[in-house]
Amino acid sequence: MDHYAQVEQTVKEILAKQLKIDTANIKPEVLLAEDLRMDSFGALETAFELEDKFAIQIPNEVLFNVKTVKDIVDYIAEQTQGKANT
Repeated sequence: MDHYAQVEQTVKEILAKQLKIDTANIKPEVLLAEDLRMDSFGALETAFELEDKFAIQIPNEVLFNVKTVKDIVDYIAEQTQGKANT
């Protein structure tokens, strides 16, 4: 599995756990707030877990501009490229 696919799978697993849904319901184009009904508190909790898992910082401006699952996967994949902890 390539780096991007690993990041995507991990993000889906974390979102599924936080939102109590099946990973099969989490597609790249899915809107976090509208489709998955993620509120700001859920977004913060998810961001903290993603930061811990990937050993990165997600700045507030990034967090507030993320709209889809793909947006967050793209950001994390870029930030962790070359790291082995995913």
